[in-house]
Amino acid sequence: HDVGFGHGGNFFAVILFLSKVSLQWFGDNGVYVTSLLSGILDVDAITVSLTNMAKSNLSEEVAANAIFLATAVNTVTKGIFFTVFGNKEVAKRLWGILGAMLVVGFLAMVIF
Repeated sequence: HDVGFGHGGNFFAVILFLSKVSLQWFGDNGVYVTSLLSGILDVDAITVSLTNMAKSNLSEEVAANAIFLATAVNTVTKGIFFTVFGNKEVAKRLWGILGAMLVVGFLAMVIF
């Protein structure tokens, strides 16, 4: 799917570049911010980028936490889209499911 950056590979390249630059300039917090922003549009690019970076100059813990943050933001974004454009009654049930997913994911991140 194209998110406005030409071909999908361009988006991946932009996210990889931003991930590396944010780590270099701002450390782990920069990676977290990049993940949060990236998660609004997509999680694949940040997941691939951070997985590759964890092989060299990024800790596996930071990579895993940042991927969770991107996924959480993406999940909330999709919930908002559904709430705005979808059936309001179904949206109420959806938020219960999404909320449970986010809580379990957060607990797993904290525990493991």
